[in-house]
Amino acid sequence: MRLIKVIAGGAMVVLLVILLTRPHPSARKAAEFYQKAADQGYAVAQNNLGLRYATGQGMPKDLGKAAELFQKAADQGNAGAQNNLGWLHETGEGVSKDLGKATELFQKAADQGYADAQNNLGRLYATGQGVSKDSGKAAELFQKAADQGDQFATTILKRLSGEND
Repeated sequence: MRLIKVIAGGAMVVLLVILLTRPHPSARKAAEFYQKAADQGYAVAQNNLGLRYATGQGMPKDLGKAAELFQKAADQGNAGAQNNLGWLHETGEGVSKDLGKATELFQKAADQGYADAQNNLGRLYATGQGVSKDSGKAAELFQKAADQGDQFATTILKRLSGEND
């Protein structure tokens, strides 16, 4: 009797692993819709499909494919895609590491008022990665993001000014 429980328990673990590693049907369906729209050249769909490839949500993770999709959307001026592609260039995931390219992409998205890009570009200026260190420029970028209600930027500004949370 004890052996049967162990075998049954093992089978349950295997089933659970299978269920957890297979994409949820709704995630797969969403990916199919994004693919159709992306194939028609819609920048938002290209960016969203790129995010799914980057995270493996609804399909196998493929950072190279994510970068291709982000590039297509970024070429159309999509700020989210410019930011996402900038992140890949900063980290060297799916593309070659290129801080200059990352900075350029973050700047394009930040110029459109994209708060995440303002934070990313601010971080580069604060640390001097890929750009000359410039605390004033970093604070300006964090302030722009904070003005949009971005909590991360607000926290960073408090730390830069010496305030406690």
